[in-house]
Amino acid sequence: MTRSAARFSTGMAARAAIAAAVLFSLAGCGSLVLATADTPACVTPGPALRADSFKTSVALTTAKDGLKYGDIRVGCGAQPHAGQTVTLQYTGWLANGRFFDSSRAGGRPPLSFRLGEGVIIRGLEEGVATMHLGGTRRLVIPPSLAFGPTARGSVPPNSTIVINIELVAIS
Repeated sequence: MTRSAARFSTGMAARAAIAAAVLFSLAGCGSLVLATADTPACVTPGPALRADSFKTSVALTTAKDGLKYGDIRVGCGAQPHAGQTVTLQYTGWLANGRFFDSSRAGGRPPLSFRLGEGVIIRGLEEGVATMHLGGTRRLVIPPSLAFGPTARGSVPPNSTIVINIELVAIS
């Protein structure tokens, strides 16, 4: 092999190694979170999604208090802490799939609230507390963590609600 052919071959090998390293770091979104068949890949925070779907299949975990949650898309950003303001895009349905509210409808602004101050239903506050910025999560909130025996708009008393939330900002 000539010297120029050897340099070309070495240069190509170095470029291939760099490309592989870049692809590996992008696949993990700069984190050590690796996607498996059971774990959604994490994503770098970016523009909010345009729509939510009740029909999206999500593996759910049940907390001791009855809240069910599962990640549709795992974020790679920071996790919120008590006292910080979180900003969410959300869509809510009754357990039967009937839509009741969305921050995405009609040009409405996202929902913002200070975490840990009890200004929002407990199930929503609990569900967002362990998310990462840029993530999307499904919450199935029992009445005891939602509106309880009180009707709210088109949500009847003692309703289990299903909410998809997207954590779009932490400040």
